[in-house]
Amino acid sequence: MAYTKPKAFTSPLNAFSWPKVNEPDYGEKSPFPTPNGQYSVELKMDANAPETQAFVAMLQVQYDLALADADAKFAAMDNKSRARIGEIKANPFYSEVYDKETDEPTGELSFRFKLTASGTKKDGGRWATKPDLFDGTGTPMSRDIKIGTGTIGRVSFNCSPYFIPGSGMGGMALKLRAVQVVELVNENSGSADEYGFGDEGGFVAADVTPVPVPVEAGEADEVDGRDF
Repeated sequence: MAYTKPKAFTSPLNAFSWPKVNEPDYGEKSPFPTPNGQYSVELKMDANAPETQAFVAMLQVQYDLALADADAKFAAMDNKSRARIGEIKANPFYSEVYDKETDEPTGELSFRFKLTASGTKKDGGRWATKPDLFDGTGTPMSRDIKIGTGTIGRVSFNCSPYFIPGSGMGGMALKLRAVQVVELVNENSGSADEYGFGDEGGFVAADVTPVPVPVEAGEADEVDGRDF
């Protein structure tokens, strides 16, 4: 069966890991730079959660169609090329997550959504794209609001099949289209875990109603000039 591009899919509500959705990442600090830029976001989902299993089952249908498409393209190659490749090397559309210290499985599955930021057209011109950003009400967000790790939201994406004749690799990429932010964590904010803080009990900030602090005339200018 030939692969037919489906409608967009939406992920379950989940925490974002290392989102690069405000601006493209060019990989300057990576051994694999991306000169055309790339937007991306990773979701790490509990493998045993019902919503994760339903998500995998939904994508498995598209993955099977993508591999069937790769099989058809492999079969259309000449005998010499097929003999060189041997067989299709299927890449999974998700990966298991392992603990960095123990190298043991965490029980999570990682899904990576990517979008190439720019490229060159056949006529030599340039094209550019970017994912759309929405808040929890479905209203478009300003790109100036930086979305960081730990942000809770959803990802809209397409399933994009691929087959690389030179290597025989085939599979399905998860092509990022948009994100919806339900609970924002600013990219410059650190988590309690990062600072070595745990749950010690006691004071709960949410239980306290903030009271404005009165400012005497002339005091605001003095405070603004201080280097804290």
